[in-house]
Amino acid sequence: MINLTEDNIEKVEDPNRSMTKYKLEESLMDNLHKTTIELQEFIERAADLLEERNGHFTINPRITLLHILRGTTSLPQLNVAWKAIQKQLGIGHHTLQKYQQQYKQSPEEEMLLSPISTVPELHSELQNLSSADQCLHHLYQKFPHHNNQLVEDTETALNQQKSWLSVIPLLPTLKKKL
Repeated sequence: MINLTEDNIEKVEDPNRSMTKYKLEESLMDNLHKTTIELQEFIERAADLLEERNGHFTINPRITLLHILRGTTSLPQLNVAWKAIQKQLGIGHHTLQKYQQQYKQSPEEEMLLSPISTVPELHSELQNLSSADQCLHHLYQKFPHHNNQLVEDTETALNQQKSWLSVIPLLPTLKKKL
């Protein structure tokens, strides 16, 4: 997993609204967006080739993570979204490899399929959440791949709606951006 650095983040001051926003540096954001879209297309195409599949993995459910990475008022939220999209991309790559293996397998061979890890209802619940904070809490509380990353103390902090700094701390180099 790649950590964010000062060079990867833009701090944008909006004097009209007395607000500071944090976002990924433009070229990194463009590359991340392109990678996410392309990998998602490959996953969908591969899933379409498998008759036994009636669903597929979604890297960026409801475009939540990329939206946050384009700009949020909280540097810790940006960091959490960054960690989440990296995890999702890793899972997406693994999923694509799994679909390829299933496709290459002969009908006589029985392949052990993994259970669906994220039920579709969790994706649709994201649609009803209005803030970036609510969406990130939903991802880390309900989506197994993200929830499984948390240790007991950080899961407790998440469930108590404590600061994201208590859930996924910033690296010392990023604290300078605050």
